Amino acid sequence: MTLTPLPHARKILGLHGSAAGWFLAREVRNHPKSLIICADRREVEDVLEDLRFFQGNSTVSVFPSWETLPLEPVSPGVEISAQRIRTLYEITHSPSFSVVTSAEALVQKIIPPDYLDQLKIEIHVGSLINRDPFVATLLDGGFNTTKSVTQIGDLAIKGAVIDLFPGNSPHPVRIEFDFNKVVRLVSFDPESQRSLSDLSSVSILPVKEFPLPSWYSNAKERITSTLKERALAIGTPIREVEKVLQALDQRAEYPSLELLQYIFAPSVTSLTRLLPKDTKVFTLDAHKIQRSIEEFLENAHDRAARLIEEQHLIPKVDEVFFDFDTTWREVAEATSCDVGGIDDSATHDTHDNVRTESLLDLATQMRTAVGSGNAFQPLKEFLDIWRRKKFSIGFSVGSKSRAKRLQSILLDIGTDAPIVETTALGWLTIRRPPVAILVGHLHAGFRLLDEKIAFISENEIFGERSYRSGSAPRISAKRLLS
Repeated sequence: MTLTPLPHARKILGLHGSAAGWFLAREVRNHPKSLIICADRREVEDVLEDLRFFQGNSTVSVFPSWETLPLEPVSPGVEISAQRIRTLYEITHSPSFSVVTSAEALVQKIIPPDYLDQLKIEIHVGSLINRDPFVATLLDGGFNTTKSVTQIGDLAIKGAVIDLFPGNSPHPVRIEFDFNKVVRLVSFDPESQRSLSDLSSVSILPVKEFPLPSWYSNAKERITSTLKERALAIGTPIREVEKVLQALDQRAEYPSLELLQYIFAPSVTSLTRLLPKDTKVFTLDAHKIQRSIEEFLENAHDRAARLIEEQHLIPKVDEVFFDFDTTWREVAEATSCDVGGIDDSATHDTHDNVRTESLLDLATQMRTAVGSGNAFQPLKEFLDIWRRKKFSIGFSVGSKSRAKRLQSILLDIGTDAPIVETTALGWLTIRRPPVAILVGHLHAGFRLLDEKIAFISENEIFGERSYRSGSAPRISAKRLLS
């Protein structure tokens, strides 16, 4: 595979472990609008953890893929769709954003987000609302009626009270009416259903990427004929089309309606086309991303052939996904920095080499020491060496309770490490105390050689990585933190 040049990209080499997350966290802090492109979902999770560790929990969003198999005749989860809509709205309306996404998410075409504005609802205390059209708009936006609201997309109508859980709200919202006048807005706990705090206003976004009901009402004959033509072309029984049309007529749930709307969508766009011009775009190893795009599209074509053979009603592959050349051209034109991967001088104008080291040696020795009766001796030896070299050392631990237990373990091997309640970047600014425990997830430790900084994750000490990857757990010091 030959990498298409990234004409505007600066190449960053030498990053090991979570050092890419450290580099990106510093970069996006200086750019109000940024998009980070990863090769796959797993890498998105790792980068998201690392960014939140370095710069805080509330500053990074994700634009996920549907997380279904390509062209699978099922609907994506409501939470996934709501998250995609929330992030799209953030990208197109917010003055600042940091978004992480995957190659798979970039390949899929996006229904233009104009309908977000059409179905978005703003409510203020004192607003006059005609309730029947209000509820109809919520249903068109993907909300489902239920007895009590507990998860995103739920809608409960209880006389003069309407409860709902928008995807862009941290808590469900209760709307109290006096006839058609909104007299109170309040957030509430989804488990206890008890009120949390009064609100002066609330913004409600749809929870499904599904403007099909409004399209259908305006172009019923065209949509009907287009579906029948597609069924005839691929040998799908006409009864499958009739089921879809019946669901549309009744505004009922039907698996894969979100997918089928691509057959007759009036227009589509891509995530990169929606980015504001001043967005800083980072790729996390362009070679790896390119391979992921190729593999995903190959899988999509293979699955399409199988699903058609099984007589499923599905769109054409190129109705749902951009081809490789289009996807990569847009990524290459937008990318200003390629982070990690191999040295490919021919495809980048400028290179920077950051001197970092992974902590693989520490992780290996810690695993070897399991069952020896002196499980933390390798950690003590590494800490002693680094402290003599005047390194600042930060430990990443997933919770406060685990931090306290790690603090006790470190005291037993002669290291006093206070628990610091700040972001990793905040701690790096002052490096006080020089050895500290920070609460947050880091997917892999690393050392910054020139800056004399070491970050140690739980993965090196307790083998956490094996638990996330699904391999069989080994008896280890992890039990001390359980």
